Amino acid sequence: MDKYFVIGNPVKHSLSPDIHAMFAAQFELDMSYERAEFEPGCFIEGMAVLRREQKPQGANVTHPFKQDAYQYCDEVTPRARKCEAVNTLIFDGSRVLGDTTDGRGFIRDVTQRCGASLTGARVLILGAGGAGRGLVTALQDEGCARIYLANRTPERAYSAGMALGCDAGSFVDLIDERFDIIVNATSAAFSGAAPEVPTTAFAECSLAVDLTYAALPTPFMRLAQEAGAVRIEDGLGMLVAQAAESFAIWTGRMPQTKPVYETLRARLAASVAE
Repeated sequence: MDKYFVIGNPVKHSLSPDIHAMFAAQFELDMSYERAEFEPGCFIEGMAVLRREQKPQGANVTHPFKQDAYQYCDEVTPRARKCEAVNTLIFDGSRVLGDTTDGRGFIRDVTQRCGASLTGARVLILGAGGAGRGLVTALQDEGCARIYLANRTPERAYSAGMALGCDAGSFVDLIDERFDIIVNATSAAFSGAAPEVPTTAFAECSLAVDLTYAALPTPFMRLAQEAGAVRIEDGLGMLVAQAAESFAIWTGRMPQTKPVYETLRARLAASVAE
């Protein structure tokens, strides 16, 4: 049986094992997919133990290890190299190959499931970590009118903007800016808060997306709705779509995402009703 893992911290509530189990069932594949929680700052040590004891064929990497995973790889794809972040690992003997599927998953979800157009759109990405950087690199090929990367720490925003070739600034700099699509790629949700973004940035927003997901609207989603965003979404759709991209890399098969998304959304809704 082929073994795969999702690596992060925290990761105990990750839906990725459920998603990949449903993908595998579509093709009657015999594979396992489990959670692996590493201590912060211990990615290299954790990988050594995981590979020695479990001998996996691949792994997904989530918060806060995407940039650690990039450094860990022997070889990465051009899109992973550009954003210096990896969320998909492929183990080829002693070599480790890395890719990022976050951007492709996001684009697939917002254009196909949400029906949004990226052509000519003004897009704001909040958070200059691995997820935010991955979105920027993917969006640069989608005909957006403008891509702006904002971060709470301005120095990190400017550094990322220079490296990625996009506009960048701090949250404070957004006071006079307007966007069509706003994406929260910060880790603020892990502390139960929304990023401190001026509400004026949402004045012309048609779609606001939080890359985290929950049974109820996240703090960012509530902020966006109160500030005037026409439509709000959490990250469940992107999670399923990026997982499909990883699954295809590992198995050569692209699964159907709609039934998986609908199953998980219904499950989350039922958890609130209980």
